[in-house]
Amino acid sequence: SYFMRINQEWHSPDFNEAGAFRIEMLLLALPLLLALSQRRPSLIALGLSLIWLHFGLASNRYMVLWVVSTIPLLARLSTEIPLLQQLGQRLQLSPDIRLSLSKPASRFSPLFTICACLTLLLWARWTKDYAYHAPEHIPTEALQYVLEEHRDQRIFHHHDWGGWLTWHGWPHVRNWLDDRAEVQGQQHLEQYFDLMAARGAWEQILAAQNIEVVCIPPESSLAWQLASRPRWQALYRDDHAVVFARTDNGQTP
Repeated sequence: SYFMRINQEWHSPDFNEAGAFRIEMLLLALPLLLALSQRRPSLIALGLSLIWLHFGLASNRYMVLWVVSTIPLLARLSTEIPLLQQLGQRLQLSPDIRLSLSKPASRFSPLFTICACLTLLLWARWTKDYAYHAPEHIPTEALQYVLEEHRDQRIFHHHDWGGWLTWHGWPHVRNWLDDRAEVQGQQHLEQYFDLMAARGAWEQILAAQNIEVVCIPPESSLAWQLASRPRWQALYRDDHAVVFARTDNGQTP
């Protein structure tokens, strides 16, 4: 319950948010198409849609899976609505399009799926620019500086950046925290929040953890506090991240 409260992805969808109407339209389309279509859905397709809908309404993270599992069902239901069929006749759809809308789904060999997944994984692992990272979310320039200049030091960083550091720095760089909150544990996560907010004995915690380098957003409370401490020196700064290094050899203040 602790992790479900602090992570937005575990909350139920907020239909007042911008863009939520896209999910709402699909939710309304499902019962409407079931009522209007002359095509009976398969029990597997309908069961998958209802199961993922249950999970999606309980947690944001599953709503995407509901969309993926339901769109094919909606598409097939829409092909046998009398009103749409009449409209299709007026538009004179070609026989090829009619066939593609009515034929059963083709079956792929599991071997093909496995090979495709392995190919994508290898491509992603060995391609430097395998994905675009918005700098306000993942400041790659600052993190690359950390890997080049402080690879062998103990690093404290924003939790959203831990996955990037692991992907590019493992096994030399071990992240202090990442977005797998449930794996990190409640105590470790609460300690992270205290450090980022510079609450309590945050200096003693950094010293006890042997933190030598700190890479965090420049607007964070911890960044403001470190900037005023002579035992910490800012070595790198841009609009999205600042990197501090300890200058007192880890002595407890």
